[in-house]
Amino acid sequence: MEGEFSAHECVSQAVKMSDFFCDPYASWQKSGVENTNGRLRRDMPRDTDIHNMTKGEFDENVLNYNTTPRKSLGNFAMLAGINVKTLQEWHLAVYSDAYK
Repeated sequence: MEGEFSAHECVSQAVKMSDFFCDPYASWQKSGVENTNGRLRRDMPRDTDIHNMTKGEFDENVLNYNTTPRKSLGNFAMLAGINVKTLQEWHLAVYSDAYK
C-alpha cells in the first residue's frame, strides 16, 4: 500500500504547482491546516460517520465551510471571492430538492 502523499510529485507536475511539506511535529508550520480542521470539526465532530449523512447534510457542511468568510481573503468566501450571500442563494436554488 502506498503512503498518503506517495503521488505528490505526479500531482504537482499535473497542476504545474510546487508542493511543500511541514517538518514533523512542527504544528506552527501548518496553521492553515489546523484552522481548516477546526472549522470542519464545528459541523462534523471527530466521531461523525459521513456515511450516515444524507447528501443534503453533507453538501450543507461543505457549503458552510466554503462560504465562511476568511480574514486572509478580505472576508470573502474561499470560492473565488464570491459574495457569500449570492453563493448561498445559488446553492439553495440549485440543491433545494436535497433539503426536502
